[in-house]
Amino acid sequence: MYIERKIDSDLVSWKTDPYRKPLLVRGVRQCGKTSSIREFGKTFRYFAEINFEKTPMAKSVFEGNIDITVICAQLEVITGIPIIDGETLLFLDEMQECPSSITALRYFYEDRPGLHIIGAGSLLEFVLNRISSFGVGRITSFYMHPFSFREFLSALGEKILISVLDDASCASPLSEIAHQKLLSIYKAYIVVGGMPEAVLRFVETRSMLQARYVHQEILGTLLDDFGKYSDVLSPEILRDIFTFTLSRIGVQISFDKNSIPGLDHKTISTGLGILAQAGLLHIVYASKCDSLPIASGVNMRRMKLLFADTGLYLSASGLAVSSFTLETDFRKLNIGNVCELSAGLELINGMGSQYPPRLFYWKRDADGTNRGVAEIDYVIQKNSEIIPVEVKARTQGGMKSLWAFMEAKGCSFGVRASLENFGVMGSLRICPVYGISKIYDNEF
Repeated sequence: MYIERKIDSDLVSWKTDPYRKPLLVRGVRQCGKTSSIREFGKTFRYFAEINFEKTPMAKSVFEGNIDITVICAQLEVITGIPIIDGETLLFLDEMQECPSSITALRYFYEDRPGLHIIGAGSLLEFVLNRISSFGVGRITSFYMHPFSFREFLSALGEKILISVLDDASCASPLSEIAHQKLLSIYKAYIVVGGMPEAVLRFVETRSMLQARYVHQEILGTLLDDFGKYSDVLSPEILRDIFTFTLSRIGVQISFDKNSIPGLDHKTISTGLGILAQAGLLHIVYASKCDSLPIASGVNMRRMKLLFADTGLYLSASGLAVSSFTLETDFRKLNIGNVCELSAGLELINGMGSQYPPRLFYWKRDADGTNRGVAEIDYVIQKNSEIIPVEVKARTQGGMKSLWAFMEAKGCSFGVRASLENFGVMGSLRICPVYGISKIYDNEF
């Protein structure tokens, strides 16, 4: 059973783009890359797939001098599928097993621009960092993530709710019935998460327990992969750093205050970078937010961590979720900062597959000074504006940081994300956490 994904429409646009380049689909292991590309392959007359793990003999095709005509002829022999410009989608999977195939992509663009070719891999980022001749300007990258909330609604067959949510805005709130139903599904979504296998299990059984069984299987696979991630740190050290992150999701990490016994700050920082490359973590850096782009004011020593998926995070942390869907108090619902985590992941998902996932936050002492405590959970750039986003447990109070930031940075509006319906209060726009990605809409 294939569930429609956001990247599907992007792949169709790529297919018809007259300036199309070879495509790399990047993302955390088991987020659905291969399934989406195979589904997309059905729109072609021919679909030729090479998996370098399952067909290691195919690696020899890319050894020695790169001759695209010869390579395609040999791949036709291996797959038994004709490789014809405009009619065939050539899919190279698990490309990290054959780094020379990644290098070859640039030559497909130069020598066979009419051919549709897509590459993917579970640990692709580690290889890309080691390839000095990676095809800058000759290769397009799409970034794929676990299911967004909207994709989760699609998996559940909630077409009407999707349409209602699409039409909603801060100026045009949802009906209370629709809002409450979306909140109920959102709570289930947080527990199930967005890993395709867990979502499918939940769709089939409607059992969160069954979804958590899948989480444990996925986590076991990810932990077993630690030995493949890097020759710099041992799997044991990476596991220690992985465990360290679970208690610090959504919390600023200062390497002057947080440490793991026996590991220095450089080792911890290296480990976090490796886990981010693997797609298990998103590193959210502090920025002064004095000007655009936001990244220009980044402080690389101040960061918060987001786990790649809420379901995996709750399962890995061992956090109890037995009464989770019945909870109406956001402060109790937000165990382990999971609601702030969910909001961050939705903001990343909402950026679109063409953009590498980059998110920022602001803290008054992000420049190293000590002028009191004030923090904005997330800041995003929308067109030529900086927009602050606060994820709030309460509907009143606790907004001093947001108001101060808006005044200091000259923001036209700020966003409060909570369990509330869409709404407007002066220059404050109120958004339910499940709809936070709508911040990128023109009519938000």
